[in-house]
Amino acid sequence: MWKFSLPTHYGNLGIACLVAASLPLVFSSPVLGQGAVSACIGDFSGNRATLTGTCSYYTLPGAAGAAATVPTGTYYSGQLVNGIPSGRGVLVYPTNDRYEGQFSGGVPSGRGLFVFANDDRYEGQFQNGFPNGSGTFIYNSGDRYTGQVRNGLQNGAGTFTFANGDRYTGSFANGQVRGNGTFTFVNGDRCTGEFFGSDLSGRGNCTFANGDRYTGEFRASRPHGVGTITYRNGRTVSGQFRNGRPVS
Repeated sequence: MWKFSLPTHYGNLGIACLVAASLPLVFSSPVLGQGAVSACIGDFSGNRATLTGTCSYYTLPGAAGAAATVPTGTYYSGQLVNGIPSGRGVLVYPTNDRYEGQFSGGVPSGRGLFVFANDDRYEGQFQNGFPNGSGTFIYNSGDRYTGQVRNGLQNGAGTFTFANGDRYTGSFANGQVRGNGTFTFVNGDRCTGEFFGSDLSGRGNCTFANGDRYTGEFRASRPHGVGTITYRNGRTVSGQFRNGRPVS
C-alpha cells in the first residue's frame, strides 16, 4: 500500500504552553507593597508606591495584594515606572526560567528572550506577557520554528525545521500544522497541499526522490479520490484511488 510518512512529533510545539504557565501578570501594582519584595537596590527616586529608575530585588514569602501572583524567590532587575517594571529588565523565576527584554505595565511586552531551565527558548515579540507577533522557538531537541505567534502558540505562517533536517513551511493554527504548506524531506521527497497535523488530506502533490510523482486528492497521507501517478519511467495511472491504491 503506497503511503508516505510525515514527522509526527508536533508535541514539541507545546513550548508555548510552558511560556503561558510561566508568565503570569507579573506586577500590576507597586512592587514594594506589604512585604511582597525585599529591599529595592539601585538608582531610583520616589517612595514605595512611585519608584522610578533601575532596581533589583527578590520576592519574599508572605506576599500580599496584587503581587501575590509572583512566586516566592522571583528575581527582577531592571527599570521601574511608578513601582512597576517598565522598560528593559530581567526576570528570573524560582524554576530558573528566565525572561530578558522589554516590559510594559509589569508584563513582558516588546522584544525579548525567554529561556527555560531545560534550555528551550523563544526569542521575538511579546504582548501582554505572552509571545505575540513574530519570533523563533528553539528546542533543546534541535527542532526550530520561525514565524508568526499568537498567545504563545504558533499561529499563521511559519517554518518548522526538524532536527533531522526535514522542514515544513506553511500555515499553523494553535501550535499545530494546519492549512496549506509544503513538507521537504532530507531524502529528497517533497509534498505540497492541505495538512492537518501529521496528515496530508485534500488536494496536494508529491514528488519523490526516485522520480515518481502524484497529483490529486489525499486522505491520511494516502492517495484517495481522483488523482494521477506519473512513474519515473513515464507511465501514468489516472483515475480513482483508494487508501493509496488505484481502483481497477
